[in-house]
Formats: sequence, structure tokens, C-alpha cells
Amino acid sequence: MISLPIKKTESISRGNHSANIRIAERYVFRSHSLRTSHISGKQWIILGWSYDQVALTARERISRQYRLRAKYCFKKAMKSEAYDALRGIATVYHHEYREGLALRYYLKARQLDDTSHFSFTDIGNVYLRLADMNKERYKNYEFALTSYMHALKKTRGSARVWALLSLMHAHARVYGDKKCAREYAKKVLVQAKRYKSEIQGFEAHKKICESIIDNPVM
Repeated sequence: MISLPIKKTESISRGNHSANIRIAERYVFRSHSLRTSHISGKQWIILGWSYDQVALTARERISRQYRLRAKYCFKKAMKSEAYDALRGIATVYHHEYREGLALRYYLKARQLDDTSHFSFTDIGNVYLRLADMNKERYKNYEFALTSYMHALKKTRGSARVWALLSLMHAHARVYGDKKCAREYAKKVLVQAKRYKSEIQGFEAHKKICESIIDNPVM
């Protein structure tokens, strides 16, 4: 948990999106008294992710506002947390379906750190979206698969579940490659069982994997 220099009872914590936004709205965006230089880069990153995630399910007007807030927060973190800030900005653009800008910022992030599996998974997600949109479908599909394979090579532990899941979706959605999709679905479930205590929010993905194994058509 990371504490803001506001009140002892108020703090920013990862995953606590609604509370984080309440703090930011009160002390950052509606107050002229707070010196935002007191907010650390890591705090700005957490605020940016909170705004981005809540924007996914908010009403259209609020969603647009929150995504602007998210970009603002990530940009404030650029000096000290450049990699996470670039990934954050790129992800907001990805959620806005602005794939050109998303790819540009993800590539900038990868230039700073090409050892993280996120650097390749993120880029794979953009290419898979472009393939879904029928923009140079098979070319972008191949780019997505290549990126996901690089990500898989760089993962350890529970992170392998998500890398395998990306490969499963790519095979099932774009080429309709039933055999490969089924094999990756099986690998996902094996890894998920092994790292069950470390994985959150996997149940929905588990059902998709089981569906692909039984009837691998999405």
C-alpha cells in the first residue's frame, strides 16, 4: 500500500480502483491546494490504471473523462516510471481502439525494457485486434503469434498462464486453428491448476478453455 501525503486514513493501493479514484477526484482534480509534486511516480501509475480500468465499464461520457484522467496520470509518471507510463498510455489507446497510437507507445516501452513478457504480450494484443478488424488479417495474426511466443519464452511461474491464454485465443479467433487452440487450452488449465493460489479472476477464462477443448470454435 502506498500512502498519499493527505490524510493518514486515506491511501492509494493497487486494485482498489474506486477508492483510488475518489481520492484523486477530491485531492488532485478538484483541489488547487495539493502540490502534486508530492505524489510519487508509482502513485501516478496506480491512479492511471484505476481510471483506465473503471473506464471500461463506465457510461460513455464518464468513460471518456476517465481515460483523459488516466493519460494525465501516466504522463505525470513519465519522468521516474517511464516504462510503466508508456505501457499505461498505450493501453488506454488500445481500449479506445486507436491501435496505431497504442502500438507506437508499446514499442517505445519495449525499447526501454525488452526483458519483460508484457513488452511482447501488449504488442501481440494490438496485432490480434488489428487482425480481428480484418486489417491485413493474416499478416497481423502472424505478428501477434510471434509476439506471444516471445512473451511465453520470457515468462516464469503463474505468468505463463496468461501467455498461453493469449496464444490460445489467437489460434481460435483468427485462423480457427482448432488443433492448436485445443492444445493451448489444455496447457492453460494445467498451468492454472499448478498456480491456482496465485491467479485471480481466472474462472471466466477457465470456462472458455473448457469450451474450446470440448468444441474449439469461437
